Amino acid sequence: MTHNWCHAAFSYSFCFLFGDFIQL
Repeated sequence: MTHNWCHAAFSYSFCFLFGDFIQL
């Protein structure tokens, strides 16, 4: 899961959970 917005706006843990669902 390589989401730039995740690392920038959210923590890696939060991104890892919701990032997969949102996929922005």
